Amino acid sequence: MRRRSQSARGPDPGGRPTRVFGYARVSGREQGERGTSLEAQDETVTRASKARGWPAPDIRIEVESAGEESIERRVELHRLIREAAPGDVILVSKLDRWSRDIVFGVQSIRELVKRDVAVHSIDEGIDASTPNGDEQLGLRMWIAEQERRRIRDRTVVRREELRAKGLWASGRVPFGYTRGERATRRHLYLEEDPEAAAVIREIFQRAADGDSVRAIATWLVSIVGAPHHAAQVHRLLRERIYLGEMRAPKSYEWIPGLHPALITVDVWERAQAGLKSRRQKGPVALGAKTADLLLRGGAKCGLCGRGIAIALAPKGQRYYVCAKRRHKKELGECAGPYARAEPLDVAATTAILARIEELRAELERPRLEVKREAKSFDLAGARARIATRRARAVQLAVDDAITSAQLITQQARLDAELAALAKRETETEREVKGTNIEARATVAGALKHLAKAWKKLTIEERREAVPLLALRVEIASTGDLVWTWKTIVDLVAGDG
Repeated sequence: MRRRSQSARGPDPGGRPTRVFGYARVSGREQGERGTSLEAQDETVTRASKARGWPAPDIRIEVESAGEESIERRVELHRLIREAAPGDVILVSKLDRWSRDIVFGVQSIRELVKRDVAVHSIDEGIDASTPNGDEQLGLRMWIAEQERRRIRDRTVVRREELRAKGLWASGRVPFGYTRGERATRRHLYLEEDPEAAAVIREIFQRAADGDSVRAIATWLVSIVGAPHHAAQVHRLLRERIYLGEMRAPKSYEWIPGLHPALITVDVWERAQAGLKSRRQKGPVALGAKTADLLLRGGAKCGLCGRGIAIALAPKGQRYYVCAKRRHKKELGECAGPYARAEPLDVAATTAILARIEELRAELERPRLEVKREAKSFDLAGARARIATRRARAVQLAVDDAITSAQLITQQARLDAELAALAKRETETEREVKGTNIEARATVAGALKHLAKAWKKLTIEERREAVPLLALRVEIASTGDLVWTWKTIVDLVAGDG
């Protein structure tokens, strides 16, 4: 949105700007609608233009984040860049109002200066069309970008804290609820939407009474109006949020929320029992005939990476085949083979037992052969050296010894080095855990028990054991199995 001034376009004989534009931005839509911080920006820009004897500014107002991920959504900014002409001046209260992304911020302002459009940041006292202002531009934009990252980190942490307390700090409100009033500071509390909540209760009651998911979806069309697919109804019936629970951050476990439950535990359990019984009684003849296959649901196609489906031949033979080829739901049919299921299951069992013995032999090696010190390195010192190099690069950019593009390249390189340091620290910690004698003995004992009990395990228990030993199992184009096994460190360090 914009607020037009009455200044006319055209050359000014007094040497004043042809036109003066102001750009103001806030990050939150509700904040923008209230106009709290926008008023301050508007006042700063208007006062600065008046003090210089310039025309009243044409203020362009935007409600959007300044990060790189939302640059393309900033309509007023791009419109202003297109409309600005030689002789015009653009005023912002601070550079971070223009952008917090160093690449876009520096490039867009320098492109405007090349077109003889002056850009002034009032609080920093920067005129980007002057040599000194251009020197300060890269540094100030870098500072703004770092602040954006800190704001983002603080926002994520705060959102997780709120979710851990049972408050709704996520995005869209689930159907059946509405947000509390912001005026009473209850906008993070979910409250019951009477009309929608009644629909939710009816959905669960119908499921508890034995209605199929498809029948409920058909009924929803007549009530809500919009079409609903069976898959949508099924997902809704699995949402424990209607029990008054919500997902915890990081662990994603269900924890008590501060919102009201829309259904009782009894209705929930009967609805889940109904879903389970229909899943078993429905068109799952294929599932019943393949329940004894070891690799069902666990193997991947070695060509395209999709999951493996099971196909039945007329004479009862069972085959593993790429799901993409089996169902042909996507363009470009995969050339993965049809592989007989029984021989592959036998080969998988043989490979698993052999891997168990191999791991046991490694884990039971004498203590002196295993115990070793992990390679140590001065992580704090390495990070301090990177910080020094970063500060030196910024200073070089300020002194105009390197260009802003070179500064960005160096910063990206330093960020990559920091990421490599963090990865190295994690790997070192895992290596240290992998040399723990007690932990190795525990894993060796568990593997010994697994090998002895393998023949007595149910097929479900065997399937659960496969991902404990292997990161991935694929069926190659030749029809053979290709294993990506977990290492000793993976097992001992507790990475799955």
